[in-house]
Amino acid sequence: MQDERWKILRTKLIGSFSIREVELPTEKRLDYLVISYPQAVAVLALTDDQKVIVVGQYRLAVNEYSWEIPSGGIEDGESAENCARRELREETGYSPKRIEPMIIHHPSNSAIDQIIHIFLALDLERTEPELVHEEPVEQMIVVDLVPFDDLLSRVQRGEIRDASTIIAVLLYAQRSLGAK
Repeated sequence: MQDERWKILRTKLIGSFSIREVELPTEKRLDYLVISYPQAVAVLALTDDQKVIVVGQYRLAVNEYSWEIPSGGIEDGESAENCARRELREETGYSPKRIEPMIIHHPSNSAIDQIIHIFLALDLERTEPELVHEEPVEQMIVVDLVPFDDLLSRVQRGEIRDASTIIAVLLYAQRSLGAK
């Protein structure tokens, strides 16, 4: 819901960026940068023996290697659930018999309009990964299976820094505690 006290006076589009001149409730004016980014999914895929499928890859934006749950962008006309199934299969070679939504979040709502849908994938079947040929060589993906408790410990120690992975792991941990 838009706050009517924030008046957008002008918008200048530059590719996927927009610079919006706004007037705040205090009547102060400023330029506000907004990055438009497509919706995406992230998948917490759990094996029957409570191992999480994680992918490791170099992330240029933060200049570090990252271990995270599989994720990717939703294509035009694709549902979030179908995207989650596709991304999991493409990146890891696993397909879920069951998949359920966990939560939707904004990764950085102060500057990016993106929405990420997080799913829980269960009853996994192993196939071959279908790595997308458009992925740059620098982003080669390494797939690993990590016991859930180990991944939770890595999140708690700050070793996992990907927001969707942190959110998914903590939500699943909370859900698991509630079931006991």
